[in-house]
Amino acid sequence: TLHSKIISEEGEDNIKQEAKDSEMEFEDLMFEKIDTELIRYF
Repeated sequence: TLHSKIISEEGEDNIKQEAKDSEMEFEDLMFEKIDTELIRYF
């Protein structure tokens, strides 16, 4: 039905947004890891 189609499209958008968010978190974690390793060297 049209209603379930709308819900599934919203769900897909949410999943994409969550993937983007977790990607950002992953990059932040990598940067933090690099920062701490750099600090350790100095």
